[in-house]
Amino acid sequence: MAGPPSHSDDNTATQSSCRWVRLAFMGPQPAARSSHGLSAISDGTLILMGGEGANARSPLGCTIWTLSGESVAANTRDDADLSVDELGQWRMLDDAAFSTMPPPRVGHAQAAIDNTVYVFGGRDAVAVGDGGLNDMWAFHANEGRWEKRDMNTPPHARSYHAMCAADEAKTLYTFGGCGESGRLADLWATDTRASSWEELPAAPIRGRGGPCLFTSPDGKTVMVVAGFAGEETNDVALFDRVAGKWRSTELESLRKRSVAAHFYDPCSRRCMIFGGEVDPSNIGHAGAGDFASDMVSFDLDGNLLAPPSVTGTPAGSAEARGWGAMAASAASGRTVAVMFGGLAGNDENPKRLDDTWALVVR
Repeated sequence: MAGPPSHSDDNTATQSSCRWVRLAFMGPQPAARSSHGLSAISDGTLILMGGEGANARSPLGCTIWTLSGESVAANTRDDADLSVDELGQWRMLDDAAFSTMPPPRVGHAQAAIDNTVYVFGGRDAVAVGDGGLNDMWAFHANEGRWEKRDMNTPPHARSYHAMCAADEAKTLYTFGGCGESGRLADLWATDTRASSWEELPAAPIRGRGGPCLFTSPDGKTVMVVAGFAGEETNDVALFDRVAGKWRSTELESLRKRSVAAHFYDPCSRRCMIFGGEVDPSNIGHAGAGDFASDMVSFDLDGNLLAPPSVTGTPAGSAEARGWGAMAASAASGRTVAVMFGGLAGNDENPKRLDDTWALVVR
C-alpha cells in the first residue's frame, strides 16, 4: 500500500449506482432509536439491538429484532410490487427465552461473522464517562442463544467506537471511541475462534468517536474514515496488518462528518458511507446537529471514488441523518444494504427515527 490515499472522482470505472427503497410494515416494529447496532448474518437476516430512544443517552434494552433477508431481497427487485401484504415483518425475540443476555447499553459496536453477531462495549449510564463497558457477547442466531465471551486482555471500556468483521479470517477489529480518559485512537483485534484480544499499533490520528471502520475479508487491511475528534473530521487512515504500519491523510474533497451509517459491499469491494453528522449540536446529545444525506464510496486502498448515482422510489429517498446503523448482505447474489433509524431534526426539534430503508447497490 504505497503512497497516500487519493481522490479518484475522475475514474468512471469505479462509479456505482444505488437505489433507495422504503420498506413499510403492518406489524410491530422496533421503536425509534439512535446509537444502536445492525448486522447481517450469512443468510441475509438482519439483527437489530440496543441504542437510545426518546430519552437521550438512556439505553434501550438489548432485545433483538430480526428481519428476513429473503423478504428484503424479494421486495427490492426492479419489478417488485411493494405491497405491504407481501413484505416481511420485523420480529421481536422474547427476552424471557434466553438464559442470559447482555445488559442494556447505548453506543455499543457489533459485527457479524457467519451466523453469529458479536457485541462489544457501549455504556449503561447517561453521564459521559460513566457506565463504560468492555464486555463481549455473542448471539448465535441459528441456535437462538446468547453467550458471554470471557476474553483475556480486553480493550478499555468505551462507547461510540466501531467494530468490523473480516469474514475469511474470522477476525473482529474494534477502533477508537470514547473512554474514561477521553477519545481513543487504538486498534484491537480478536480471532473469534480464540478468547483473547490483541492490541495493535494505535492510529496516527486524533482520538475519536463515531468513526467509520472497514476491513478486507482477509483481515489484512483496516481502514478508518472520519469521526468526531472534538470536531468533525475528513481524514482516512489505513493499517497494513502484515507490515504492522499505518498511513493516513486528510481528504479535502470529503465533507467532514461523524456517526455515519456505513457498510462494506462484498460484490464490488467498495466501502460505502451514508450521511452522518456534519455539524455537531450546540447542546450535545440533548439536541441534533446538522446532517448529510449523500452516499460516499472508497476502495480499500483509501481512494475516494466517484460519487455513486443515487435514485429513489415514489416513496422518496432516505432523509439526512446521523447516529443510525446500516448492514449489507449479498446472500441474494447482489448487494442490498438495510438501514434503520438514526437521529435527524435540529436542536429545537431532535427527531429519532424508526424508518427502514433498503439500498440496492449495482
